[in-house]
Amino acid sequence: MNTYYTKHPVNDTYSPVTISSEDAIAILIQSAVTNAVNKVNTLIINEVISRVNDAVSDSNIQERVKDHLATTNVGELVDNAISNAVRDYDYDDTIESALDSVDIDEMVSERVEEYLSNTSIQVRIN
Repeated sequence: MNTYYTKHPVNDTYSPVTISSEDAIAILIQSAVTNAVNKVNTLIINEVISRVNDAVSDSNIQERVKDHLATTNVGELVDNAISNAVRDYDYDDTIESALDSVDIDEMVSERVEEYLSNTSIQVRIN
C-alpha cells in the first residue's frame, strides 16, 4: 500500500489517500488510455475539417453557384412554376366543394327579401 495526497477541489487542502499498487497502476493506465483516445479524436476531427475545407476550396462551389445563377432566368422559372400551379389546380373539385354548402334558392330568397325590405314602393294614382 502506498499513501498519496489528493487535493480537495473546493478548499485546496490535501488529504492522504491509501491506494494499492494495483489500483495506482490501473489509474495510470486508465489516464494514459483516456489521453490517447482524446488525442486520436482531436486528430481525426482536425483531419476531417481539413479535408472538408480542401474539398470545398477545390470545388469552388460559390463561383459555380454564381455562374449558374448568372445564366438562369429567374423570372422565367417563376412564370413556369405559376403556370404549372394554375394548370394543375383542380378548379372543378374546389367549386363543387364550395357549392355543396350553399343553398342557391335560400340565398336568392334572402337577397330578394333584403332588397325588398330596404325598398320603399310608392304608388300614386292620378
